[in-house]
Amino acid sequence: YVRGVLAGEAVVYYPSENCRFAQYVLRYAHEWIEKECNPACVDVVHWNAGLWDVSRLYGEEPLLPIAQYANFLERIADRIFRVCPNARQIFALTTPVVEEQFMHPEQFMRLNKDIEAYNYAACNVMERLGVVVNDLYSAAKALPKSAWSDSTHLYTPLGTHALGDAV
Repeated sequence: YVRGVLAGEAVVYYPSENCRFAQYVLRYAHEWIEKECNPACVDVVHWNAGLWDVSRLYGEEPLLPIAQYANFLERIADRIFRVCPNARQIFALTTPVVEEQFMHPEQFMRLNKDIEAYNYAACNVMERLGVVVNDLYSAAKALPKSAWSDSTHLYTPLGTHALGDAV
């Protein structure tokens, strides 16, 4: 959606795969960028990691402890600064979930209280690094439940347009 809206104004690249966890983004961000374009010509990198990191399995704590999450975000931002030295970074806050729609919350769950805490940690990291934050959490939270295609994603026309426009 974003690529289509910005056609003629910007060339939009994104990985062909799901970026998964913050550690996965740290490992592959430079390869995704270098594969798609000339990193020195990149003007903006709009990125996110978090939704997979806050996942809870079998009632346990989030998969990635919040301090490690903050550390990975700092390292990802540093990697992007190195690979795309002329780019402005924009970090997108993780969007909320519809908790009551999880089919098996005792086995797999994401909680908005965790997302909010991780977003807060991300804001602190990004502020320290001078990275702009795009509050997609608030943008998604303001949408009606009909914007969600499932418990986690906003792949409906309403959700796609609202978040795409926020990007």
